[in-house]
Amino acid sequence: MSMIKKAPAIKTREIHLEEPVNELLDDYARFIENSPDHVVNAVLKKVLGRDQDYRKWREQRRSERSPSREDAVRGPKGKGMIHRILHSRGFVSALLAMGAGVFLYYTHPFPADQIFLRVIAMRAPHAFLSFRYLYNTILFTTPFMVFSTVLSGPNRIGPTPSAPSPVSTLPHSSSRGSPTSVNMIKPTPNITLAIP
Repeated sequence: MSMIKKAPAIKTREIHLEEPVNELLDDYARFIENSPDHVVNAVLKKVLGRDQDYRKWREQRRSERSPSREDAVRGPKGKGMIHRILHSRGFVSALLAMGAGVFLYYTHPFPADQIFLRVIAMRAPHAFLSFRYLYNTILFTTPFMVFSTVLSGPNRIGPTPSAPSPVSTLPHSSSRGSPTSVNMIKPTPNITLAIP
């Protein structure tokens, strides 16, 4: 990355100015000893950049025109499907989990020969089958959760500012007999976790 940024592109545009505005532009350009083009660029950047309504409108239009996630992942023609597959964390996690699950299935089979499990198999065959299916399912789902967590990137769970505590006012009688109000603050948690 270079230290000096590339100059912005210059476009030619014909603009019709009112006579007093044209004189003001020329005078100000002479005052700062620069070209009228520079003055127009600087004024437009400064004035339009401060217009809050315009900034909201521009951001809304950019969000409407921004490509969808699928379009952004699609990539150049001819590489669309492969590009999407390689950038799909869920799919990659599932492939890795399948490989790890098959490996674990053959290296750590269900221990059906243990005495405790044999007793369960004789007394409650449906419970034994449930244990066996659960064991085999865990061999595949645990690696999937691990790979999904690893491939998801940095941890996005964190504290967010909590909302202000709601205050309720209850009538309370003072020692003089006239009703006054007492503020009672309802407790709220200090930290709210945001999980996207």
